Amino acid sequence: MTDLETLWETHDFALTKVVMLEDEYNFLINQVHDFFEQEISGEAVFPISKDELLSQFEKIDVDLNNYYNKQLITIKEIEGFYNSNPHSIPPEREVSRESFKELKAVTANLRDSLKESTEEIKIVLTSSD
Repeated sequence: MTDLETLWETHDFALTKVVMLEDEYNFLINQVHDFFEQEISGEAVFPISKDELLSQFEKIDVDLNNYYNKQLITIKEIEGFYNSNPHSIPPEREVSRESFKELKAVTANLRDSLKESTEEIKIVLTSSD
């Protein structure tokens, strides 16, 4: 396996982990919604406490942040490889320089949006006591 393929596999691994963790994050958002819906309707049958939800959000936030950062590092490494070895890139792996910039920007934006969302959820979960 070439260095380039190893870099792309690392990127793909991080991306797969991000997708799984984002699914878990969305599931937790739905649980928060359900929790407050039951609280408003007077039904107190929700099987998880606000503290448990908060703890789970914090764990997923840390994990997602780590994988977003790993993905950003790997994108930079791939970009560096492309810059250092422009003549050894196989046709099926050709990527424009602009694509790397966009991929880094989108990944950083997702990471930062997640952080903001988690902070808002923390406020909602801790201020409603």
